[in-house]
Amino acid sequence: MESWFHFLLLGLALSTPVGPANLEMIKLGMNRGFYLSWLVGLGDVFSNLFFMLILLYGLSDWLAHEWVRAIFSIIGGLFLIQLGLRSNMTISLLSVSFPDPVSAMMKGFCLGLINPSDLLSWLGIYSSISQQSIDFIWSAFAWLLLGSCLWNSLLSFAVSHCRHFVKPTLLQIFMRGASLLLAVYGASFLIRGVSHFIFSG
Repeated sequence: MESWFHFLLLGLALSTPVGPANLEMIKLGMNRGFYLSWLVGLGDVFSNLFFMLILLYGLSDWLAHEWVRAIFSIIGGLFLIQLGLRSNMTISLLSVSFPDPVSAMMKGFCLGLINPSDLLSWLGIYSSISQQSIDFIWSAFAWLLLGSCLWNSLLSFAVSHCRHFVKPTLLQIFMRGASLLLAVYGASFLIRGVSHFIFSG
């Protein structure tokens, strides 16, 4: 039981750093409440599940290549830059477009999928337990995902309740800041990926 509790805490810890999915959850939670924010988080959990499945079914060696991670970084970087800049240009307190439930979940899935940090985290975890039995690996991944779900629920709950205390002007400033930060994340991923092909050649 202590081993599974360790994986639960690890799942929590892996989800806490502020990344693209967390930023989108905070942004939606501040504007539309718990439900849409939580769905973005659920989409991010599904992206982790996707990573888990492709690692279990033989693609761990392929994903470990530097050039594969570099391509992920470039694609993810371009996506985040486009998302951040587009969101920042369309922010208006009178008219803000928000995703429907399915779109919110898909956005969370894409944000998790193109985040190179998530890929590296799962590769590291899988490498550390790959010599264990398949039952142990499945159980470990299940507890990791449970920890991630728990963090996403706590984050969505917290930001959706904090929004009632935030003035509209401050909320708009926060939204613009979050959108620009997404673009900054994207730029850092893009630079990292392009640098690999420039300096490794």
